[in-house]
Amino acid sequence: MNDKKKQTLNKSFVLVMIYLAFDVFFSAFSPKWTDDLGAILIEDKTLIIEPAKLKDIKPRPTVRFIQIGDVEIKTSVKIDPRQLKNLCDRSNSTKVNFNIKTVKGDNVVLNYEKSFQCKGISLRVNGEEDFRLVLETSADGLVYSPVKILKPGANDIELKNEKIKSVRVVSVQDTSKAWTLGDISCR
Repeated sequence: MNDKKKQTLNKSFVLVMIYLAFDVFFSAFSPKWTDDLGAILIEDKTLIIEPAKLKDIKPRPTVRFIQIGDVEIKTSVKIDPRQLKNLCDRSNSTKVNFNIKTVKGDNVVLNYEKSFQCKGISLRVNGEEDFRLVLETSADGLVYSPVKILKPGANDIELKNEKIKSVRVVSVQDTSKAWTLGDISCR
């Protein structure tokens, strides 16, 4: 019985060592396509947009705005500006409906009167399965940095206690399909 247990342990040890050897080999010498495939299968299961392509997205000039308390909300989409109040009313049941054609670079901007420390941003996007937006933040309201690519559904983005003065959501592609943006809450 003791020999059988040793034999099982030896086989298990050999299998673990073989696994570790393959793991080290493939992680050191794997091509980029395997890393991309792993990111798709493990992390996101959606189309990955390269950060370099995000630089090609130029936000369009804003044409509509509304002031709600200490937040100025602007958009480049020609919608009724009164709808924009739904982006900062702290209600999950309200949203802004974009029922017209939107193009790459269309955006919604929330400019806060004073900057503040932010640990995370939550918002909801509804639209076609392949619809994408980019969330950008700014510490000064002038220079924006991409934070995350948003997809339809609830998006809860963790930040590292960043200083926020402005938040911008930018469309990555043209679409003639309707989409909605829910309450944007910073905490």
